[in-house]
Amino acid sequence: MMKFASLSQTATTSPLLSGSLLISSDALKIFKVDKNGNEIANAIPVSAFSTAQRPPDGLALDPSDNSLWVSTEYNSSGTGIDIRVWNLDFDTGSPISSFGINEFDSGANEIEGICVDPWDYTLWLVADGAGSINLYHLNRNGSLIQTYDLSSLGMSSPQDVCINPALQQLVITDNTFGTLFFFDMGVNFIRSIVLDKLDPVPVSLQGISYDPTNGFYWVTYYLPEDWIVLIDHEGRPQHKFQNTNYTDISYANPTGIAVKL
Repeated sequence: MMKFASLSQTATTSPLLSGSLLISSDALKIFKVDKNGNEIANAIPVSAFSTAQRPPDGLALDPSDNSLWVSTEYNSSGTGIDIRVWNLDFDTGSPISSFGINEFDSGANEIEGICVDPWDYTLWLVADGAGSINLYHLNRNGSLIQTYDLSSLGMSSPQDVCINPALQQLVITDNTFGTLFFFDMGVNFIRSIVLDKLDPVPVSLQGISYDPTNGFYWVTYYLPEDWIVLIDHEGRPQHKFQNTNYTDISYANPTGIAVKL
């Protein structure tokens, strides 16, 4: 097992930590960092693609064209009309396209996490809001393929979703239980694990992303502290770092995460 790392430690050259990460935050920015948490490029502000100023939440890199997908979540001043999914230019954050949550679910008022299907490049999205604790499978233009009721599958507060292509599984975080739920690609339940091996144990588990360079998962959480952690398939920590201040503003609750090779 690797030693935990902090931002004050020397960057490791371990192949487990090759590539970089993107981390979204309630600071209304998407940070680009290495796998020790050091900023390596300018952050993308929400203002680069949206005038609504909703916090960016779910993140996913698109292997078909190297663009970035971002879901912007509900907040106390928002409505379903301006809760959107954005496809962005990775380097500049400029919008390529977008669609709103009410275009595929007229009753929903919140979006959480997002991932891109590695086989056909369709989208998977989770929502956690009144009447919409759902997993959505969408075409890239936002048209609905299928909706899955996650509350009936034992979830109460889904926050993010990723796909492990090696195991052909969907993995969803639930922040009520600090739990990972594993499903096959037909959305049949396989198992769940509580992330009680982390220190501190998450109170508000948020983002997840599969890392093909090591076969593990990155998760983010805030409360009781902000952490970005690499975990194995049983939820055991392999590497972690805390958020820090970049360009005079902190992660302010790290939410979504994406891996860039």
